[in-house]
Amino acid sequence: MTQEPSQPNRESPRHAREVWILGLLNLAFYGWVFIFAPETLPVFKQVGVAIASALLAGLFAHFLTGKMRLKINGISFPFGKVRVQATEGIAVFVVVLLFWLLSPWAPVTADANSIYRVRIMVVDDQQHPVNNAQILSSLGGEPKQVAGGWQFDIPRASKPNDGKLTITASEETAFLFGQSEIQLGEDPNPVVTVQLKLDASALVRGIVRDDSGRAIAGARVSVIGYEGESTTTESGGNFVLPAHAAENQPIQLHVEKEGYEPTNLWHPAGREPAIVILDKR
Repeated sequence: MTQEPSQPNRESPRHAREVWILGLLNLAFYGWVFIFAPETLPVFKQVGVAIASALLAGLFAHFLTGKMRLKINGISFPFGKVRVQATEGIAVFVVVLLFWLLSPWAPVTADANSIYRVRIMVVDDQQHPVNNAQILSSLGGEPKQVAGGWQFDIPRASKPNDGKLTITASEETAFLFGQSEIQLGEDPNPVVTVQLKLDASALVRGIVRDDSGRAIAGARVSVIGYEGESTTTESGGNFVLPAHAAENQPIQLHVEKEGYEPTNLWHPAGREPAIVILDKR
């Protein structure tokens, strides 16, 4: 005679307490959904809500008395039928999860347009595609390379009040830079083109000294190729000039003063000051 496996005592005070707690949690969860949750959510958030709901419902069913079965008969094969069977909490978990994910009557559904998929094309000044640019978004996120350019996936919830998104592209080895601004609106798949140009906005600065380290005032300093924009050093020997180059792009300085040997010096444009030494004649 086969003995039936013993069942847990479902009438114990502890079991009753668990059923009440899980029942209240389910009521609280669905109350929150119907009162506070929006009608649509981004896909990943809707999936999270679906899993939470299914877990609560499955645990609640697991502690209830009685059997609940989920039985699915599939297509017949030569070796038999495909059959899936689950009991109690597992069955309820599967049913609730499928309801949330697949049913149009779910309390909260996924919004396929909850994310802006911003496509970026980067071109040079001849309108040729640039494939090795560095891309940044004013709203953050990581760009992913796709056919013909890059793409940012930006949640609609991240859209600023003015709806503006700025895309910055650069090619540091060529000292090229570009920026474009778009308005995020109803179109979930906007496209923006960024044209790279030479960034010539950097300055070059420095100090002119003699071979003993004393500052030289009145020395004439120029960027080679732009001698018409030369300047003279102040009392502390310091100078500032437009570099006509990008940050860290090397430029050549020419410095001269009567009584000293003129000199040329290569130096990167930008914040790092150039130290120019003039030798006396």
